[in-house]
Amino acid sequence: MNDVEKIVFSRTLTEAEWSGARVTTQSPPDVVAHLQEQAGGDVWVMSSASILRQLVAAGRLDRLSLMLCPEISGGGDQLFDDGLPASSWRLAASEPTETGALRLTYDVAP
Repeated sequence: MNDVEKIVFSRTLTEAEWSGARVTTQSPPDVVAHLQEQAGGDVWVMSSASILRQLVAAGRLDRLSLMLCPEISGGGDQLFDDGLPASSWRLAASEPTETGALRLTYDVAP
């Protein structure tokens, strides 16, 4: 992680202390659209349901990887709430972990 470019979306931060990170106030769909126009590898979103929701709504995701953990916390935000456009996904891979969690990978259905 330290060797790759990282983009931090924030309305309050002006700089990031993490090596290779930059802060932006631009919208995630606009930034990802710009990144997708450039040569390079995959764009990953780590632990941000709000950014994922924006990218799904803008049609900017082609793969979604989720960890399904066997714990019930009884609260918290939903990953996908009402108002997102309909889309179809197909399961590309699933793998159980030693803890009983499942790694699920979905691709946008053609």
